[in-house]
Amino acid sequence: MTTDLEYEKINDTRKQFMNSRKILAVIIFLTAAAIVIPAGCQPSRPSAQFDVSSLSIKPAQATVGDTITVSADVSNNGGTEGAYSATLSVDGASEQTKDIDLLPGTSQAVSFIFSPDKPGTYDIAIGNANTSYSIGPKLTPQEVELKNDNGIATDYLAVVKPYTGYLVGFTPPSGVFTISTVRVDGLIYGGHGFQIQDLELQILDKDKKVLFSQKYPGKKFPVLTFLTSNYGAQGAWVDMDVPDVAVQGNFYVNIYTGDTQAQGFRMGVSDSLGNTHSDLTIRDNKGIDNTSNGWPYAISNWFGDKNRVNWLVHVAGTAMVTTQ
Repeated sequence: MTTDLEYEKINDTRKQFMNSRKILAVIIFLTAAAIVIPAGCQPSRPSAQFDVSSLSIKPAQATVGDTITVSADVSNNGGTEGAYSATLSVDGASEQTKDIDLLPGTSQAVSFIFSPDKPGTYDIAIGNANTSYSIGPKLTPQEVELKNDNGIATDYLAVVKPYTGYLVGFTPPSGVFTISTVRVDGLIYGGHGFQIQDLELQILDKDKKVLFSQKYPGKKFPVLTFLTSNYGAQGAWVDMDVPDVAVQGNFYVNIYTGDTQAQGFRMGVSDSLGNTHSDLTIRDNKGIDNTSNGWPYAISNWFGDKNRVNWLVHVAGTAMVTTQ
């Protein structure tokens, strides 16, 4: 028979067991909650986010009809993979579109090709990257002769000491002008059979830096053995070929004839137009030809007025001109 004391012990044991089950249940519940709650509350990864950079256009300069390549880098700076529609736009108008897929943290180059049909400055963009780009007019090669006179000699003049050369300035069409020939109207004067040996052609850039220099014998020019006056002389045009010298902008031709006295070279001169291009040069002891500040011819002659003198020097070559 169970005594009251034993019954009380049994009852205490049962209570302890029940409390332990409750504690265990709470522990199991809390453990499960600790596992489930963080998974349910974990923040979602950010969606794909795209950025366009390093926009470039090649070639650096182009004309109408050229093929233009526009490139850029597209990056996915988001947390998930995504698709991006890269669009080339010109002056705000969509021209072409390419779809690319990018994993998070990766980038990919995208390129477009187009040909402009009109000259002008365009706003070129791929996505949020843009720049301005100028398209020049279509240029085609054309044979051009540059001259500052009517091509008819009024007289033929020798240089006067200390002057040693004839200088003529030229303004070509815009862009690169390629010189192939320099034409000179002149004559040789002096003793019978005389041939000048130091006739030197120089082509100078706008800063009068020598681009080309070569000596040409005077045997192609007419020779007058007893020329005592500037009047009544008759020279001839002679072509001096050059190896395709390219210039851009204003340039000069200098004809060095040496130190002439009783014999030498005489250049054809025209007073058909006002002089804005012709001058004389003096070669120093270092071989540099310097433009003169004076004018050696007597004012009693018409060519004593520098403003009326144009040396008969023409330049032939190829210019890149705008196609209409």
